[in-house]
Amino acid sequence: MTFQRLGFWEEFSVAKPRILGGMFDVLSRALKTGPDKLASAEFRMSDFAGWGCAIARAMGEKPNAFIAAYRRNREHHNEEALNNSPVALAVLELVGQNSIWEGTPSELYRRLTDVARFELHMAEHGSNWPKAPQFLTKRLNEIKPNLRRMGVIVSDARAQKRTIRIERLAASGGIVGSVDTATPGCDDVDATDDGAEGE
Repeated sequence: MTFQRLGFWEEFSVAKPRILGGMFDVLSRALKTGPDKLASAEFRMSDFAGWGCAIARAMGEKPNAFIAAYRRNREHHNEEALNNSPVALAVLELVGQNSIWEGTPSELYRRLTDVARFELHMAEHGSNWPKAPQFLTKRLNEIKPNLRRMGVIVSDARAQKRTIRIERLAASGGIVGSVDTATPGCDDVDATDDGAEGE
């Protein structure tokens, strides 16, 4: 059954002026109030969130209704990104067993490869599994924001040798178990191992 058989476009053509007029009315009311800066402060795309709240209010909804929908959408996309990443799944499995893990990129590569193979039963890991430690650290950098939203922090510590630290946050926001402070200012994991060449 097609839209044409249902007479969809004929009905849409009749309703289009009312739809367009309603859209302009909502935009006009939203422009009068302006974006909700307080409600949108927690979001990276604060302008989008602020205007979303303004439009929700103009439509007779509470601004919190938009914020709740926005959060649900972000959580959905975050879960989808993690589920589509073999490295992310292996990291989540690792911190599910040990709340804190620390070692060199080579050690992490071996550990996550074992987790993927023997605990997650990823057959040969597929083409998405990194082939070397330097490729693993690149994948980790790509999914760090997604892992952080799940309460998992990946950081790069530098002392006598380069190490990667993975920590699972407690529900209260603190780290589960004992914590050693990593070197500040190292937000991205270095893409090279201690002695391995980068890409």
